[in-house]
Amino acid sequence: MDLDAAAAAYLRAFGRAVRRRRERLGLSQERFALQAGIDRTYQSGVERGVRNPTVKMVAKIAATLGTRPTRLFKGAERAGKLGGDNRRCADLVSLRLWRRRAP
Repeated sequence: MDLDAAAAAYLRAFGRAVRRRRERLGLSQERFALQAGIDRTYQSGVERGVRNPTVKMVAKIAATLGTRPTRLFKGAERAGKLGGDNRRCADLVSLRLWRRRAP
């Protein structure tokens, strides 16, 4: 799995984790977006894995869901299966982010 495919798979799994948590709370996307102070279409994109939320946005989403960002990421790893290799996919995404910061 190349880095772009790994990142895309991770975003989809993260979005599913966010959706599951939101639905458990009984919130519609529209209601959730209103409470979080974000656009409903942006929230939809996060849940579908087509948006790449910033750390700030992940924190805002997690706070509105009443959880920590780390729980959403763990939920993504557990539920996503990410091609059957969660650890490798998460490592590839982390490596890619690290390389962007490296001089």
